[in-house]
Amino acid sequence: METELIKIEEKSVIDAFQSENGLQPFVDQAKAIVNDFEHDLSTEAGRKKTASLAAKIAKVKTRVDSIGKDLVSGWKEKAKAVDASRKSMRDQMDELKVQARQPLTEWENAENARIEKHTSALSRITELSSLTRPDTGEPLSIDDLKANRLMIEDFREDDFEEFQDQANGLISSGIDNIEAAISREQKRLEDEAELARLRAAEESRLQKEREEQEKREAEEREKLRREQIQKELEAKHQRELEEEKRKVEQAERDRIAAEERAKLEAEQAQKREAEAAEAARQAEINRQREEQERERIETEKREANKRHVGAIRKAAKESLMAFVDEETAKKIVIAINDGEIKNVTINY
Repeated sequence: METELIKIEEKSVIDAFQSENGLQPFVDQAKAIVNDFEHDLSTEAGRKKTASLAAKIAKVKTRVDSIGKDLVSGWKEKAKAVDASRKSMRDQMDELKVQARQPLTEWENAENARIEKHTSALSRITELSSLTRPDTGEPLSIDDLKANRLMIEDFREDDFEEFQDQANGLISSGIDNIEAAISREQKRLEDEAELARLRAAEESRLQKEREEQEKREAEEREKLRREQIQKELEAKHQRELEEEKRKVEQAERDRIAAEERAKLEAEQAQKREAEAAEAARQAEINRQREEQERERIETEKREANKRHVGAIRKAAKESLMAFVDEETAKKIVIAINDGEIKNVTINY
C-alpha cells in the first residue's frame, strides 16, 4: 500500500495561503526527498520506484492546488455578492444625482439655447453683410444684395437682450455696406449697358464686314471649285484616251503573241508527231528484230532438240541391234517413244 510522500493537512495548507511564500515549505520538503532519493535503474523494481516517486510528487502538487482552488472559489462567490451590492448602490446614487440637479440642468440648457440662438443670429447678420458668395467668392448680384438687406432688416425685431448693442451695430453696418454695394453695382451695370451698346454697334459693323468678306471668299472658292472640276474632267478625258490607246496596243501585242504561240505550238506538235512516228517505226523495227531473234532461237532450240532426240534414239537403236536387226530396232525405239510399250521409256 502506497504511503503519502508528504503529510498534507487542509488547515495547514489554508494557513500557508494566508502568508507570502507560505507554500514554500511544502516545495522544500519535496525537493529534499527528491535530492536524497537513490535511483536504481538496473532493475525493474528500481525503475518502478523512480516512477512512483514522480507520481507522488504530482499528487502532492494536485492536493495543495485543489485546496487553494476551493479556497479561491469561496472568495470569488463572496466577491461577486459584494460587487453586485456596490453596483446597485452606484446605479441608484447616479439616478438620485441626476434628479437632484435636474432643475439647474434644464435652466442651463435653456440659457445655452438662448445664447446660441443670439450668437447664431449675429453670425447670420455678418454672413448676410458680405458682398460675395461664401462658396465661390463671386460678387453678389443686385437681387441677392437686396434680398440680404431685407433679411438683415428682419433681425431688428429680435430680442437680443445683452447682445442688443452688438446686433444694432451689425445690422446698421450690414445695411449701409449693402446699400453702398447696390449703388456701385447699379452704376457698374449702367456703364456696362453703355459699353455693351457700343460693343454691339461695333460688333454689327464687324459682322457686316465679315459677311461681305465671307461672300467674296465664297465666290472665289466657287470659281476655284469650277476651275478645278474642269481640270479634273480634262485630266479624266486624257486618262481615258490614254487608257483606250493602251488597251488597243495591248490587244495588238496580245494578238501577235497569240499567233506566235499558235505557230510555236503547231511546230512543236509537228515535231512531236514526227518524233512519235519515228519512235513507232523504230519500235516496229525493234519488234521485228526481236521476233526474228526469237524465231531464230526457237529454231535453234528445235534443231538442237531434234539432234539430241535423234542421237538418243540412234544410241537406243544401236543398242537394240545387238539383239535384232536394224529395221526391227528402229521400230522398237519408235514404239517406246510413242508409249506403245508399257513400263519402258527413253530418257532424253
